[in-house]
Amino acid sequence: MQNSNDPLAVAEVYLSYGRKPQAEKVLEEAIRKEPDRIEFQNKLLEIRSGKTNNSRKKMSKSDVKVVMTFFGGMLLLIWSMVEGPRILNSTPLVETALLIGVTLAVLAALAAIRSRPDDSDRTNNTAKIFLFSVGIVAGTVGLTLVTNNHFPRSDPVPVSFLILDKSSRPSKHGLNYYLTIDDNGRSEKIQLQWRQWSKYSPGDHYSTNVGVGLWGYPTIPAIRDR
Repeated sequence: MQNSNDPLAVAEVYLSYGRKPQAEKVLEEAIRKEPDRIEFQNKLLEIRSGKTNNSRKKMSKSDVKVVMTFFGGMLLLIWSMVEGPRILNSTPLVETALLIGVTLAVLAALAAIRSRPDDSDRTNNTAKIFLFSVGIVAGTVGLTLVTNNHFPRSDPVPVSFLILDKSSRPSKHGLNYYLTIDDNGRSEKIQLQWRQWSKYSPGDHYSTNVGVGLWGYPTIPAIRDR
């Protein structure tokens, strides 16, 4: 059993919790009292050079968690953007998902800050907390949108929308073609292929199939808020 009065043991305990400043203070005080104890000086140098095993292990776990959360969340968000054209009237759903995601991110950030209040590397900590929070928000939004589409509550039913306008917009790969439709008094834009787009004129009706997703929000092929 380690002696609780041994400065090396106390420093190791602080290091196991990622509290380098406290470990350094303990060793600095021990060096003042016993300047001949070379092991105190070696341990202090080891900590300041970032070569302690406990510190490296702690950082490794922290880094993996941050990276997995950030990239996992971004992948979910990108997936939902690919699926985005299937979402009709998605704005309320996105707003709800954003509110939940931001709330979770704030709680996680506060927990991370409280767990390491004395960490000397504040810039690195701030960057980690920021990336971790972004990952949570992105993942929440992405997961909400994707699950709404892939777990429908009802089978699609045919619906028809009045076409208000048609337009085209240049992109990196040429022109994108849109129809502006009236969805219960709300203007929506539909992106279509040129052959299909060219068949319609303002005043016509665009017909497609609409289903209700997991969270109660409709889904529709090729519909996107613009």
